[in-house]
Amino acid sequence: MWVIIVLAICMAVLMPFVYGKFSKPSNIKQMAQQINALCHEKDKLSSELISCQSQLHLCQKQLRDAQVKLENERYEADARDTQAQSMLSQLGEKYNLLQKKHAELMVHQSAKSEHIFTREELLHELQYLTFRDYLQRDEFDSLPAVKSHQIALDRYYKRKKSAWEVGVEYERYIGYCYEMKQYNVEYTGALQGKCDRGRDLIARKGDKTLIIQCKRWSKNSQVHMTTITDFHGAVDYLKRLHPDQKIFGVFVTTTVLAADAKQCADHLGIELHEKLPFKLYPLIKCIHSECGDSYYYLPFDVQYDAIPFDAAKGDKYVQTVAEAISSGFTRNPI
Repeated sequence: MWVIIVLAICMAVLMPFVYGKFSKPSNIKQMAQQINALCHEKDKLSSELISCQSQLHLCQKQLRDAQVKLENERYEADARDTQAQSMLSQLGEKYNLLQKKHAELMVHQSAKSEHIFTREELLHELQYLTFRDYLQRDEFDSLPAVKSHQIALDRYYKRKKSAWEVGVEYERYIGYCYEMKQYNVEYTGALQGKCDRGRDLIARKGDKTLIIQCKRWSKNSQVHMTTITDFHGAVDYLKRLHPDQKIFGVFVTTTVLAADAKQCADHLGIELHEKLPFKLYPLIKCIHSECGDSYYYLPFDVQYDAIPFDAAKGDKYVQTVAEAISSGFTRNPI
């Protein structure tokens, strides 16, 4: 009984306090306003976070683009340096041999009489340095140019070729085919070697640019998907670097592609040419220079792959030296 009375008294004392502390309408309204303010502040912070994330992604993209551009410029600089070093080495070798020969001739001539070598004599010695791998000295000196040059060309074609030379021969043939279609072709594979980054040929016509990779493999080989994806990476890299240009990838091979490689190439938009064999074609380049000169170039000349070919200017390929000479082209004296 007393317990009930005590509980009743406690409830009578505490209820007003509880009601006054937690149940007043003004306090509930104030709490609701605070909650709304917190929600608004949360939304504001979320919006600012999204904006910061967007700016961060943009900065990351700009950084990646800058890194890609820097990497490409570095590779292109390395390729130009490699090409320049190669040409400098060849020219240095020619110069040293010419100096040696000149010294020998001077010693020989000094025993007889004082002799000053003419420009024509020095150019004759320089020309021999180009042909020394394919002509004996007496052949070069005694035979007329039309005959000795043709003999050298025939021996060049029949020589034993390294794997790299076999590949370059195929690249030159594919380049020739595109030049016959009025494309201006850059022989990056032959000029840059391993620095070409999968771009063996770059063929341009109008606003269209083709990045061409050539694979001269045995007929029992297959091109697998990794080769296609690697090539696509090189093409896609140039597309991103030059978004204003129409750039396309072309893959040419003497063999066939595996099923997954074909599917991959089709999905990535790479043009395929399978079972395209190497064929004999005219090797002598006949070029009209910007200075108005008309020279013919043989495939073992240092300038052969670097000299631009333009069919619109009357440049052409011929089979024999006699044909080049009869067409009005002469040998470049240097």
